[in-house]
Parts: sequence; C-alpha cells; structure tokens
Amino acid sequence: QAYPQSASTSFAALFAPGSGSPVVHYAAVDAFSGAVNSLPANTLAGVCYDPVLGRLVGCWQAAIPGAQFFIDQDWDALNATTQTAASNLQTFAVYPDLPDFDDYFAANLAPYVMGYGYAVAKGGEIIANGGGYARSPDETENPGIPYTADSRMTLASVSKAITGVALQKLVLQTRISLDHPFLPLLGHMEASPYPVVGTITLRNLANMQSGLFQETDEGPADLPSDDTSIWAEITNYLGMAPAGTPGVTYYYDNTNYSILQGVIEQQSGMDYTSYVTQNVLVPAGMNPQIINADPVISGTPPTLIYSGPDDTNPGYQFGEFTLVGVSGWVSSARELVKLLAALRGDAILPNATASEMFADSIGWNLPGNPAAGPSPQIGNFGTYYWKQGGLTENGQGLQTFLVRLGEGYDLAVLVNSNITTSPPMLINDICFNAFDARGLSVGNQPGGGPLIQTAVNGASYLPQAAPGSFVAIIGSGFTSQSPTDWTATTIEGAALPTELGGVQVRVGTVNAYVEYVSAGQVNVLLPPSVTPGIANVELTTPEGGNTGSLQILASAPGLFTVRFGAKSYATATFAGTTNVVYVAPAGALPGESSQPAKAGDTVELYGTGMGPTNPLWPDTLFSGNYSAADLGVFQVTIGGIASTVLSAAMVEPGLFQITITIPSGLAAGDQTVMVTVNGNGSQPNIFMTIG
Repeated sequence: QAYPQSASTSFAALFAPGSGSPVVHYAAVDAFSGAVNSLPANTLAGVCYDPVLGRLVGCWQAAIPGAQFFIDQDWDALNATTQTAASNLQTFAVYPDLPDFDDYFAANLAPYVMGYGYAVAKGGEIIANGGGYARSPDETENPGIPYTADSRMTLASVSKAITGVALQKLVLQTRISLDHPFLPLLGHMEASPYPVVGTITLRNLANMQSGLFQETDEGPADLPSDDTSIWAEITNYLGMAPAGTPGVTYYYDNTNYSILQGVIEQQSGMDYTSYVTQNVLVPAGMNPQIINADPVISGTPPTLIYSGPDDTNPGYQFGEFTLVGVSGWVSSARELVKLLAALRGDAILPNATASEMFADSIGWNLPGNPAAGPSPQIGNFGTYYWKQGGLTENGQGLQTFLVRLGEGYDLAVLVNSNITTSPPMLINDICFNAFDARGLSVGNQPGGGPLIQTAVNGASYLPQAAPGSFVAIIGSGFTSQSPTDWTATTIEGAALPTELGGVQVRVGTVNAYVEYVSAGQVNVLLPPSVTPGIANVELTTPEGGNTGSLQILASAPGLFTVRFGAKSYATATFAGTTNVVYVAPAGALPGESSQPAKAGDTVELYGTGMGPTNPLWPDTLFSGNYSAADLGVFQVTIGGIASTVLSAAMVEPGLFQITITIPSGLAAGDQTVMVTVNGNGSQPNIFMTIG
C-alpha cells in the first residue's frame, strides 16, 4: 500500500524506451534509485508488481512529474500500457489496487482525535490498524494505552445497524412482513389513543419514518437507572400525539429502535441480546466475548472517550445500556467489520434480503438525514452504504461508523473523541475519500506515520517464519524514543509483553510478543497459535500504524549468526565447558574465547523457527521450563556431511538449542552449516570454522 513518492516498495519494474517492449526486472527499489533519478523526466517509469500475488502492490516515481495514472490493472493490461507508454515516450505511475487507509486516516483523522481504530474486510481478509490513544497519557490509571483495531468501545447508533440485521432475520423466521403494523406485534401493549399509530409499520420504524412523537433529544439512548422498564417507556411514548405522517415524515428518533427491540423480544420469545447473539453474531463469525453489551472485559483497561486530542481531563466511560438495540452494543473495529463481511454471503441473510436491507435503509442512514448526509453515497468505485453513531457526555464523546464500500470492501471505524471537535472533514467523508484515494493526484497524496518495508525471520532474515519464532520487522517511524527491549530483569517470571514502548504487533489473528523496538526495527516473538499461511503483520504505535505480510510455515529454521569479515558464521558454542567457548577462529571475538571445532566435538547451535515442541512451549510466562523437539525431523549438515543430532530444545522463548557432534572427514577451514526441519532448511552461506 505504498504511494509513489515513498520509495518504500520491495519490487520495481523498469522499461527502457526503444527496446520494443518493457524489460521487466524484479529487485530492491534502491537498486534502481540512482539510475532513475539521473534520467530526465519523460524517459523512464518505475512500476511495482508482485508476481506472487498477481497484482500491483505499489508504485514508485522519481523524475516523472505530471504523470498519468492507471488504476487496478492486471499484469496483461499493465504490460500493454507500458508498451504504449514506452513507444510514445510517456510517463506514468500506477496506484496499488488496495486503498491506503493507513496513510489517509493518519493524515486526515489522527491529528483531530485522541484515538481511533479501523478494520477493512474483503474476500475473507481483514486489514486492521489504529492510531492515537484509547486512554490518554494524562490518565492516572493505565495511561497512554494505544488505540488499536482491538480496542473495544460502545458503538452508539451503529447498534441500530445490528438491530436492522436482526429485524430482517426475524422477518425471515416468522414470515412477518416489514410492512406489518408494529403495534399488534408488541403482545400485551394496549392500543394507542391515536388511530394513525396503528398504521405504522416495522419498515417505518426501521428507517425513521414513523411520524411518531418527536422528542427533542432524539429519544432515550438508555433507560433510567430506576425500575422503569422498556415497556413503560414504550407505553408512555405511544401515548403522545404523533408529529408526522407515517412513511413520509423523517425524524431520527432513538425510541423507534427501542420499540423494535421490544418487537424482537416479543416475537422471538428471547431477550434481545440473546436473540442477536444466536442469530446474527455467531453466524457472522463474530466473537460474543468481544462484541456484547458489557463495556468492560475483565483484566483489560476500558477505552475512554475525550473531547479531542488535547483533552487533559479524565476520560469518560459509558456504562452498560439497557436498550442494547438502540445504542448499547460494545465492540472492537476488527470484530465489528465481520458483520458487513458476512452480509456479502448468506451466513446471516440471503443476498437478496441483504441488498434490500441496504437499499431500504433498514438500520442504515437514510437520505434526508441533515446531520449526517445522505446514504447511499455514490463514490468513484461504486455505491457506498453506511451507518454512523455518536454519544457525548460533558463535552466528551465517541463516533462510530460502518461503511459498505464498492468492489467488495467493508469498513468499520471507531473514534473516541467528540464530533464537535473532530476533523474539519466529516468522518464518513474521510472513509469515502480514503477508499477513493487511488484517484488522487500526486500532490494530494497523504503520508506519514510508521512504515513497514518488510517482515522477516529474526535469524535468517528470509521472508518466512514459524509459530514460536522470532520475526524482525524492518521499516521506519516505529518510535521516536531510544531503542528498548524486554530484559530478563523485567520479564523473569512474568507474562511476555504484547506491548513495548507503545508498540503492538498483531500477526494474523493473534498478538505477538514485542521483544525489541527502535525507530527502524521491531522484533517480535510469534505465539505457537499463529496459523500457517500468508498472514497480515499489523504494527500499531501511538502515532499510527502500518500493515505488511509474512509467510508462516510449520517450520522455518533460521540460525543466529555473527559476522567476521565478509562471511556470516553460525553462533555456536562448545558443549560441556565451564566457561563459554565459541566455535570461531581464535581471537575472532574480542573479549571472548573461541577456537575452531574438530571431528568428535560436541557443539551447540542456536536458532529460531524450528517447529513445535512437545509439549508446546509455555508462551504465557518467561520461565526456564522449556521443552524438546522431535529429533526425527532434524538434520544438520556441515560441509555437506551429516552430523549426529544429540538434542534439540527450546531453551528460552523462541530460542532453540541444537546439540550436534562434528562429523569426521571435514577439511580444515570454513565449512557451510545447514539445519533442516521437516524438509525446510535454514539460510544458505552460513559457515563454521573447522580445525
């Protein structure tokens, strides 16, 4: 998701005019930077394309002002375009086929709010991040907690979108039409003294066109803390004279949805929260332990709300709402976006029903809402449907958004700051513009924040890692503080940290343990629960976040090394010695003892990514109780000759020790070392000195 001027993509494609067709090269961008910068404008273009993913992943532009832009082209189309451009001596840059929400939110949202989290879903993949603080650095308890895609917050009126989905589900189950009058569906409710109320339908309530009494405060977001029930509230409300014509008069009123919550409870025979959990959340793959009505999860400091980014007052937290269907659901952005993603299929509703729900604004913003603007929105890449929510208390507040975008994209955004002090651009417009940003001119591109260039094995520096292994994330802007790491004195006997120096990293669906943080590198340890496959690497800092990717294999062995001259040598020590003696040329390590190895010596190698142990290593605590691996899957060769593997075990978090016997028949000098686990080998060109 790199923009052209960032020069941060991993691969570049170059063509030379006059060659007849593009000459495509794949290499690090830096290898081409000097050549491109030395050429005059309109003679050479750099394009980034990932042959593994089969799509554009970024672009890079140097001396090509006034460039043409080509969006979302596959390789064949791009190939034809580059040939045309070359023959006409034209220049161009190509945007990635994914919008860069990270940069756009960092530029247009982050400066105006205390914190935010967002999640984008497409085709079963979720890209998520956040910025700023879930709890201000000025808080007396748990200060300075970063806002991430996993920070939970009350959803406010986005809860109505969930109620709209539940209403559609109820209609399918009971065969009650949305155009059925609502009053008989409330069971024990008495008839209203106003006959027109008897004509109001479920649809009228759901799209805020009931014409019922217009409460100046939009109706109750919650009930009083005394014994007043939902039924007493509804009875009192229906006893007041309607203010408009059902199906015609639009007025945003929370009480419309308190009535719908009552209908769902009466017709399903279940309390509202249980019905929605069973019929909406679980089928959507959402975790009811994360999205529920309780704003507090035990052991997790709750997200607080503020007036804006400079609010030094204690943050406010809303309590649990009785009217969950109106404003009371609590969720993270990552969990919330799963609802929209599920509505792309038929896990909750048939496709036709879901389409009608959006088109008829059942739980979604309706055209005519002057405060929020019309929905749907016609964008550059399709029609966008959305629902916003907001709550305030003493000048502090929150804003939440669900957005169904074009091309199969869905977006959830949670912001813990008051709308009156939020960005000069409405947040819903920020969401739309972030998605449409592929059409921005170069001069209007946003930027800033942390940037991931690559994520690699922490020992081999290859783009492959395994559960329980160290990973190095290389980039820039990760911190402005001095480098820091976990040390034995701070984690001995304690839980491994998932946050260090304000930095958090999520790999796939789990949080990684953060071991080291500097401006240009973050080292993390993957838990054993990481799922093999291509995983998102989501790095979050108080200044923003960025997303990369990494291939996770069942085993991805990497040897830790030291550098002598032009060669890398395996970090190895002699076993059974009183003092540490390294396998290396004599005197190679200042202040350390070292000597070459010889046949029959017992030597210990150190690495990471060697696969599972039995039992699995205890990732919850830093302790000395680590377990062994299956020797049957290990092979170690030195100079191509197999050595005897005596043991293989994890001796510290993520650190394997492999004990071997040096084989006979080796020539004196530097010999290559290779560790293979289940057929996967460690990095090439690693040496050991033999005497």
